Amino acid sequence: INYLKENGILILNKDDAYLKTIHWTGNKKCYGIYNFANNLDVYTEDIKFYSSHTEIKVVLHDILGLIFRLPTIKTKLMGIYNVYNILACITCTYFFCTEDLNFICESINEFEPILMRGTRFELNGNIIIDESYNANPDSMQITITEFLKIFKDKQKILVLGDMLELGEHSVGEHLKLKNYIDFDRIHSLYLIGENMKLLYDSLPQKYKEITKHYFDKNSLLNDLKNLVLTNKGLYILFKSSHAVGLSEVVENLKKLKQQT
Repeated sequence: INYLKENGILILNKDDAYLKTIHWTGNKKCYGIYNFANNLDVYTEDIKFYSSHTEIKVVLHDILGLIFRLPTIKTKLMGIYNVYNILACITCTYFFCTEDLNFICESINEFEPILMRGTRFELNGNIIIDESYNANPDSMQITITEFLKIFKDKQKILVLGDMLELGEHSVGEHLKLKNYIDFDRIHSLYLIGENMKLLYDSLPQKYKEITKHYFDKNSLLNDLKNLVLTNKGLYILFKSSHAVGLSEVVENLKKLKQQT
């Protein structure tokens, strides 16, 4: 921010623990989830997560002090992290580009998740959520936590592949995943890759009973095909680094959808 011009505007997420420490006396616009401290320009009044979409009610304070309640946003994006992305988008767009709130909301509603970054589809009464493009310790933790929270009353299945390029931290970061997986709240866990084998080996026996590990994508695919064709009402999350190849498993499940 030292390079921001005097007449520049700082866009700030006030819910971020690190960004809260920034002291900026110049012009700024702040956003966050709930406006408890009454110091936000853009914030949410309500957030509801559904299997097919997320509904968000947003309030905006303009430069004249007027308060606007935006039309309810219905986005295909999932997770609280995407709510923050949407709030940042609204803040930047309104104060820098256009004050047409209907246009802003419609644009967000029409946005399609990028392939392998939260796209979802239905297969035989089951919901597949594809996050197979990328994975690191932070994104893995957040995605798993949000998945368990959003679909708390559903039968949930995790399909997790290796997080690559972690170097000397690889073993420890994969073992940490068991701290984020609430085994009492999932139907089953499918793991693939050398590093995920370390996680599997570290699990207590009672958790291994609902966990399977694979080195081979075809074996994983065959088991998942059988799972989705003989069950309904499952919510299945795929998450891994792209090179693991979970995206190929997802694509084959899509082909199965076309055949059924």
